[in-house]
Amino acid sequence: MITVQAPQSPTSQPFLVPVRPASLRSTSSSGVSAAAVTLTASLGLWQVRRYREQTAFAELYHRQHEVAAPATDLAPAAKNRLELLNFRRARLSGVLDLAHAQLLTARYRFQKLGYVLIMPLFTPSGTVLVNLGWLPKEAVANHLAALRLSPNVELEGRLQRPEACSPDEKPVGEEAGLKTWLRPCPAALAAGISGLDTDFMLQVG
Repeated sequence: MITVQAPQSPTSQPFLVPVRPASLRSTSSSGVSAAAVTLTASLGLWQVRRYREQTAFAELYHRQHEVAAPATDLAPAAKNRLELLNFRRARLSGVLDLAHAQLLTARYRFQKLGYVLIMPLFTPSGTVLVNLGWLPKEAVANHLAALRLSPNVELEGRLQRPEACSPDEKPVGEEAGLKTWLRPCPAALAAGISGLDTDFMLQVG
């Protein structure tokens, strides 16, 4: 602290003016600048990393979905199966397992209440969960009745990894005699469906 003498008057007293030494000011400024540079560099590296990840994802999707020929089986013996099939277009023939048909919780589309219908498909190379798409609530029963008459199908769509979920997940309700789930979860359904593939599901369309 440095004492500065003010002009004297009969009643005036010396007063103290706090002055920060130049060395402290420069040290503080340097610290702030270094922190700012470090933060900027970190953000820049994060953006570069995210760009590379997104570019790699886009290239994989394009290669698998638009360039590669559609898969015709689930390649159960392939060592690089996850890489080989993820996002791959597929054309699978088999029999729908209507006994294990399930619904995803009600959702609105086109201002109508409906459900997404999912069920296993038995194929010569394995059993995979298929997402057959959204149906209006009033059409679910009729659609299931039609599938029961012709369960042998050829379905085309995209193979993809299911959303991470726990084998302990449970249905949240029931509609039209079918269990309803918050999301498709092959890991949870596998307990009641022998041989169900938990690595992939087929998104029809």
